[in-house]
Amino acid sequence: MSSDDDKRGRHTISLTEEQQRKIDEILQGKDSLSIDHRGEFIWYWGEFQPERLGGGSAIRVQVGTSDDRIFTLISPKMLPVGILGTVRYRDETSGEKRTILGTIRHCRTGQRQEDASRARHLCQFIPTIGD
Repeated sequence: MSSDDDKRGRHTISLTEEQQRKIDEILQGKDSLSIDHRGEFIWYWGEFQPERLGGGSAIRVQVGTSDDRIFTLISPKMLPVGILGTVRYRDETSGEKRTILGTIRHCRTGQRQEDASRARHLCQFIPTIGD
């Protein structure tokens, strides 16, 4: 890993063949949601626990999903692309606690134009192992 990668917060992780296959399968099928379910996004409060991120303390996030295959995390800080971590949240509908291991695949700033100090970051989280 180059020092440029370190400056940008990029980390190399090693996935098993099964984890990589599952990610590829999810990404290939992400457009297969039926039209009836598109736009039905459910949000939960939870936390993201990075595997490696300077101490690894949990970050409070909003967890959103429409299909339980790809998750959107709204975070107060930018999460490095490629970092492995665990998302924990309680499904308010069933009352079930969920724990999902996965990888951050994309992260961008979703800040409001009128208030840059309250910027939030939108991150795509792909599960590699579920509960």
